Amino acid sequence: MTQRSILCALFLVLVQLLPAQTIFYQYAFSTEPFTTLTSPTVLPLTVWDTDGILPIGFAFKLGNKILDSVDVSPYEGSLFANYDFSEGDTLQGIFAYNTEAGLAFKAGARIAYKTEGAAPNRILKVEWFKVGLETGTGEVSFQIWLYETSNKIQVKLGAQTVPNPASTFYNQVSPLIGLGLNIVPSFGENLLIGYSHWVEGTPQAPTDTILYNKVYNGAPLQGCTGVPLENSVFTFTPGNSSGLHPAPVVETLQFSPNPATAVVYFAEPLQHATVEIVDMLGRTVLSQVLSTGSQQLDLPAGLTTGTYLLRRIQDGKVAVGKLLVK
Repeated sequence: MTQRSILCALFLVLVQLLPAQTIFYQYAFSTEPFTTLTSPTVLPLTVWDTDGILPIGFAFKLGNKILDSVDVSPYEGSLFANYDFSEGDTLQGIFAYNTEAGLAFKAGARIAYKTEGAAPNRILKVEWFKVGLETGTGEVSFQIWLYETSNKIQVKLGAQTVPNPASTFYNQVSPLIGLGLNIVPSFGENLLIGYSHWVEGTPQAPTDTILYNKVYNGAPLQGCTGVPLENSVFTFTPGNSSGLHPAPVVETLQFSPNPATAVVYFAEPLQHATVEIVDMLGRTVLSQVLSTGSQQLDLPAGLTTGTYLLRRIQDGKVAVGKLLVK
């Protein structure tokens, strides 16, 4: 998995429909001196090609999952919950320093981790130290902390040298920092994040924004108005927040006939929707935009007998159904 993963190949799975989730996090910004980890476990260089599974050392709740380990994505500056394709999991992610071009290993850089403290107040600390930028010169240091019992998440920034933000970041000025929970496997150019909580505003006083069921066409563009400052600390603490109304992540797609041979008909007319057919290996066999008012989808010629995922993306909502082809 690489970036190369989160916005593309990670999402090659069969998705089962999930009920509404109530996932609230409270946000806080503070500053404190950045301290590099002492005597941590350093990950091998091969992690840049394969990612790595890190033991947390305690039970940690992220989104709708209880974790005992996390998947570190060095290139993306992110941690993800392991998930089971066959069980239809959605993905839970923590984005500490996600960039458009990606991060790069360089001489003197390391990715390391350690769990400190005593139960029930242990902390997993994961550090990217003096990692480079794929855009060329420059380097950044940062950490993600996961807290036992409170399930609090902190992103801590160290020294940063970013000579060319315009070619480094999605929004051309700052990295993507925050949470993406209930990320639904996506095909084509679309990505649905059921609950996203991002850092934005000025580097001196960053604020936050919360989005539900956001369909991203390409890369998310949330971020600050400039490169966040050294010693910045972004904290996300689980807890109810007033005025937030979670929504279902996915809807059930109604169509017939099923099994089908050459054509399917949707129960309701579509409104300039994107329709996708994906096989059980995660390969997209059809991605098509249907005109407004259309209710008919012609299946691709030569589509082999079997089970497929039929998916509709329309008006920021996603509906999914299992298609049987005979």
